[in-house]
Amino acid sequence: MFATESFTPDSIDELCAFLRDEDAPRVVVRGGQTMIGAGNPPEGAQCMLDTSSLDSVVEANPDDLTITVQAGATLSAVNEELALAGQRVVLDSPGPGATIGGILATDRPGSFGYGFGGARDRVLGMTVVDGRGRSLSYGGRVVKNVSGYDCAKLFVGSYGTIGAITETTLRTHPLPETAFHLTFSFSSVREAEGFRHRAGASPFAPVYFDFVRRHATRWDLHLGSEGTAIETGAQRLGLERIAGKAAKTEQVGTTQAAPTRDCRRSDCGDIAPAPVGHAMRLRIGVAAKRVLGFCETMIVDDASFGDDEVTEIRGHLGSGVAVITLGAHVAAARARSLVLGWREAAQAEGGYAAIEDFGPQVPDALDAWGAPPAGIEFMRQIKNTYDPRRLLAPGRFVGGI
Repeated sequence: MFATESFTPDSIDELCAFLRDEDAPRVVVRGGQTMIGAGNPPEGAQCMLDTSSLDSVVEANPDDLTITVQAGATLSAVNEELALAGQRVVLDSPGPGATIGGILATDRPGSFGYGFGGARDRVLGMTVVDGRGRSLSYGGRVVKNVSGYDCAKLFVGSYGTIGAITETTLRTHPLPETAFHLTFSFSSVREAEGFRHRAGASPFAPVYFDFVRRHATRWDLHLGSEGTAIETGAQRLGLERIAGKAAKTEQVGTTQAAPTRDCRRSDCGDIAPAPVGHAMRLRIGVAAKRVLGFCETMIVDDASFGDDEVTEIRGHLGSGVAVITLGAHVAAARARSLVLGWREAAQAEGGYAAIEDFGPQVPDALDAWGAPPAGIEFMRQIKNTYDPRRLLAPGRFVGGI
């Protein structure tokens, strides 16, 4: 999917002129490249559209808890700016260097969805450049804006296939006084499920709640919260009590929240992209209460798996999403068989299985998204409205969009 040519516009007007040209090439929008391998390989991509020069903070309104930034600004840079006012943007970053535009365009489920909701919930307004070379603005820069349709949400999770995000206005949140992280290890899914249920129903419900399968006999649950020192102290003690004596507890301090990071450990809450050329990575979504059991039934208890075919399972208990990484040595035919089996099982439960990164080779006739959803014709009409010449990463998204 990687085109050899690149174009880096210095302004929105320059980008509009580029896409308006009758000889405009097919492009793939590039931000921090943390999710550049997600989706299907675009059809005939000729140029990488680099947003790195569109990286300014346009307007910050601490009193209104909003900020307007260009799409090429990184999440870390935006939060460094906001920290001066004691605030932050709460978005899940797929990896170091992730840009605001890239995070919104891919809308990857993450840890903070448990306590704060998805990325769409933070978007108040957005400016995009579509495949016709038009700069279109939706929403506004204030929280109380109810005029017109909320079209900005269309571009969140569209993988740059209907428009290149150039600017967005986001809700901000105050920086917490303190934050903590805890890890509880369990020898079985049954024990982990019991703790998840008790913790979620308690007054000590965390801000994020993730899981990692470290090896055959260990499931780690990673959770944490934030607030005042009194609040977090009570939450921490309450969660430790709920975990019981059987759980091994690892505490990573209760510290003053740093401006440029959150309270998650980098090796648990954030799921870094699999290195290109090393492994296939698959995202499976089922009901939140079923995600641990699904992973156990479909992967851990399946005797047909080799010892190192699945190198890692991790995910988010709030959203019911699991991310499975296959070993680099797994042949394309075997990877295809595994993906189709997991996809069938997930769909039987009303879920899905999407490929986040194909890795070193794309198995024959394997679509990253699976069967198109029921509303695919309406989605194609939207694509045709914004990108009738199919210049924007054609074929990358579901149903060939």
